[in-house]
Amino acid sequence: MPFAGGITGTENGTLLLSVLSAVTYLYLVSRPPELKRAIIKTLGVGLLAVLAIEADGPAFLITALGFGAGGDFFLAFTGERMFLAGLVSFLIAHIAYIVLFLQDAGSEPPFFDWQMWRLVLLVLLAVHGAVMAVRLWRAVPGDLRLPVMVYIAAIMVMV
Repeated sequence: MPFAGGITGTENGTLLLSVLSAVTYLYLVSRPPELKRAIIKTLGVGLLAVLAIEADGPAFLITALGFGAGGDFFLAFTGERMFLAGLVSFLIAHIAYIVLFLQDAGSEPPFFDWQMWRLVLLVLLAVHGAVMAVRLWRAVPGDLRLPVMVYIAAIMVMV
């Protein structure tokens, strides 16, 4: 087990419950939206947020996991309001991850070391982001286009 205390340790138990919730959701994903399905979906990441708290993890990790769980909950339902709530929740999670990654990167982000593979990866990422933005711009209703574009930008920065 990754944490002290064996299978009966609180942290290991929390991790196992998180995995069990995620696996259980695989069997529920094709069912119609309902509260039970949303709770099981949310528990997979929500319990990781609890685990990060138990393990005295970084505040931005706890924040990212918590808002990621919230996004999972909102997107377990249909409708534009739930979609927008999930999008905002995941956006906050991605911003927290960005801050966490920058804190861990040291004084100089690694992409300033312009090795060829990093440059190629950066170009591929930019092209992929642009293609996704164009495709989603056409597919997403007008009032959701700007939030979706902001979300794409946050994902690109995070990556």
